[in-house]
Amino acid sequence: MLLQLATGRISHFKGDQRDIVYCISSVQEVQRAGLAFTFTDGHGIVAFTRFFTDVNDLDQVDWSVVHQNYWQDTQMDNDRQRRKQAEFLVKDKLPLSALLGFAVADTDMQTAVNGLLAQYPQYTFQVPTKVRSDWYYERHLTRRR
Repeated sequence: MLLQLATGRISHFKGDQRDIVYCISSVQEVQRAGLAFTFTDGHGIVAFTRFFTDVNDLDQVDWSVVHQNYWQDTQMDNDRQRRKQAEFLVKDKLPLSALLGFAVADTDMQTAVNGLLAQYPQYTFQVPTKVRSDWYYERHLTRRR
Protein backbone atom coordinates (compact mmCIF):
# COMPACT_ATOMS: atom_id res chain seq x y z
CA MET A 1 0.00 0.00 0.00
CA LEU A 2 2.81 2.42 0.78
CA LEU A 3 4.14 2.15 -2.77
CA GLN A 4 0.64 2.89 -4.08
CA LEU A 5 0.55 6.01 -1.90
CA ALA A 6 4.09 7.05 -2.81
CA THR A 7 3.43 6.84 -6.54
CA GLY A 8 0.05 8.61 -6.37
CA ARG A 9 -2.03 5.60 -7.36
CA ILE A 10 -4.49 6.11 -4.50
CA SER A 11 -6.39 9.09 -5.85
CA HIS A 12 -8.27 9.96 -2.64
CA PHE A 13 -5.06 10.08 -0.57
CA LYS A 14 -3.85 13.67 -0.69
CA GLY A 15 -0.82 13.29 1.56
CA ASP A 16 2.69 12.07 1.11
CA GLN A 17 4.28 8.83 2.26
CA ARG A 18 6.16 10.94 4.80
CA ASP A 19 2.79 11.36 6.54
CA ILE A 20 2.71 7.62 7.30
CA VAL A 21 3.94 6.78 10.81
CA TYR A 22 4.69 3.17 11.66
CA CYS A 23 3.41 2.10 15.09
CA ILE A 24 5.72 -0.67 16.25
CA SER A 25 4.71 -3.45 18.57
CA SER A 26 5.43 -7.16 18.83
CA VAL A 27 3.57 -10.41 19.18
CA GLN A 28 4.80 -10.57 22.77
CA GLU A 29 3.43 -7.10 23.60
CA VAL A 30 0.07 -7.93 22.03
CA GLN A 31 -0.11 -11.15 24.05
CA ARG A 32 0.99 -9.38 27.25
CA ALA A 33 -1.87 -6.90 26.76
CA GLY A 34 -4.32 -9.80 26.35
CA LEU A 35 -5.48 -8.60 22.92
CA ALA A 36 -7.25 -10.75 20.35
CA PHE A 37 -5.32 -11.02 17.09
CA THR A 38 -5.06 -12.91 13.85
CA PHE A 39 -2.31 -13.13 11.27
CA THR A 40 -2.11 -14.33 7.70
CA ASP A 41 0.36 -16.08 5.45
CA GLY A 42 -0.29 -13.48 2.73
CA HIS A 43 -2.50 -10.59 1.67
CA GLY A 44 -5.82 -11.00 3.44
CA ILE A 45 -7.96 -10.24 0.40
CA VAL A 46 -6.79 -13.33 -1.53
CA ALA A 47 -9.20 -16.27 -1.21
CA PHE A 48 -6.55 -18.92 -0.49
CA THR A 49 -4.71 -16.88 2.14
CA ARG A 50 -4.79 -18.68 5.47
CA PHE A 51 -5.61 -16.99 8.79
CA PHE A 52 -4.14 -18.05 12.14
CA THR A 53 -4.66 -17.17 15.79
CA ASP A 54 -1.96 -19.34 17.38
CA VAL A 55 1.58 -17.94 17.59
CA ASN A 56 2.87 -21.48 17.11
CA ASP A 57 1.77 -21.05 13.49
CA LEU A 58 4.05 -18.07 12.84
CA ASP A 59 6.28 -20.46 10.90
CA GLN A 60 3.52 -20.47 8.24
CA VAL A 61 4.58 -16.95 7.27
CA ASP A 62 7.26 -16.92 4.57
CA TRP A 63 9.72 -14.74 6.48
CA SER A 64 12.32 -14.98 3.70
CA VAL A 65 9.97 -13.11 1.36
CA VAL A 66 8.64 -10.76 4.07
CA HIS A 67 12.18 -9.52 4.79
CA GLN A 68 13.19 -9.01 1.16
CA ASN A 69 13.23 -5.64 -0.58
CA TYR A 70 12.43 -7.18 -3.97
CA TRP A 71 9.13 -8.97 -3.83
CA GLN A 72 7.47 -8.82 -7.22
CA ASP A 73 6.17 -12.08 -8.62
CA THR A 74 8.57 -13.91 -10.93
CA GLN A 75 8.21 -16.70 -13.47
CA MET A 76 9.66 -19.10 -10.90
CA ASP A 77 7.43 -17.84 -8.07
CA ASN A 78 4.17 -16.14 -8.98
CA ASP A 79 3.01 -15.88 -5.34
CA ARG A 80 5.73 -13.68 -3.86
CA GLN A 81 3.71 -10.47 -3.75
CA ARG A 82 0.83 -12.09 -1.84
CA ARG A 83 3.19 -13.69 0.69
CA LYS A 84 5.15 -10.45 1.18
CA GLN A 85 1.90 -8.82 2.29
CA ALA A 86 1.31 -11.12 5.26
CA GLU A 87 -0.54 -9.24 7.97
CA PHE A 88 -0.75 -9.23 11.77
CA LEU A 89 -4.04 -7.71 12.86
CA VAL A 90 -5.17 -6.73 16.35
CA LYS A 91 -8.90 -6.70 17.06
CA ASP A 92 -10.52 -3.34 17.82
CA LYS A 93 -7.54 -1.29 19.05
CA LEU A 94 -3.91 -1.38 20.06
CA PRO A 95 -3.33 0.59 23.26
CA LEU A 96 -0.35 2.92 23.45
CA SER A 97 1.00 0.78 26.29
CA ALA A 98 1.52 -2.06 23.78
CA LEU A 99 3.75 0.07 21.55
CA LEU A 100 7.51 -0.29 21.41
CA GLY A 101 8.00 2.83 19.33
CA PHE A 102 7.34 4.71 16.13
CA ALA A 103 9.22 4.84 12.83
CA VAL A 104 9.09 7.85 10.53
CA ALA A 105 10.54 8.88 7.19
CA ASP A 106 12.50 11.95 8.27
CA THR A 107 13.51 14.24 11.12
CA ASP A 108 10.63 16.65 10.42
CA MET A 109 8.09 13.91 11.13
CA GLN A 110 10.15 12.70 14.10
CA THR A 111 9.86 16.19 15.61
CA ALA A 112 6.12 16.28 14.89
CA VAL A 113 5.46 12.88 16.49
CA ASN A 114 7.57 13.70 19.53
CA GLY A 115 5.66 16.97 19.87
CA LEU A 116 2.35 15.10 19.85
CA LEU A 117 3.58 12.61 22.44
CA ALA A 118 4.71 15.46 24.70
CA GLN A 119 1.10 16.67 24.82
CA TYR A 120 0.12 13.51 26.76
CA PRO A 121 2.25 13.55 29.91
CA GLN A 122 -0.19 11.19 31.64
CA TYR A 123 1.48 8.35 29.76
CA THR A 124 4.50 7.58 31.90
CA PHE A 125 6.16 5.19 29.46
CA GLN A 126 8.66 6.41 26.92
CA VAL A 127 8.61 5.04 23.39
CA PRO A 128 11.25 6.13 20.90
CA THR A 129 10.55 7.71 17.55
CA LYS A 130 13.24 6.71 15.06
CA VAL A 131 13.91 7.86 11.53
CA ARG A 132 13.78 4.81 9.27
CA SER A 133 13.79 6.22 5.75
CA ASP A 134 14.75 2.75 4.49
CA TRP A 135 11.24 1.58 5.45
CA TYR A 136 9.86 3.96 2.81
CA TYR A 137 10.24 4.04 -0.96
CA GLU A 138 13.32 6.25 -0.95
CA ARG A 139 13.35 6.97 -4.66
CA HIS A 140 9.90 8.51 -4.16
CA LEU A 141 10.95 10.54 -1.12
CA THR A 142 11.30 14.10 -2.25
CA ARG A 143 12.02 17.16 -0.19
CA ARG A 144 8.91 18.84 1.12
CA ARG A 145 8.30 22.23 -0.32
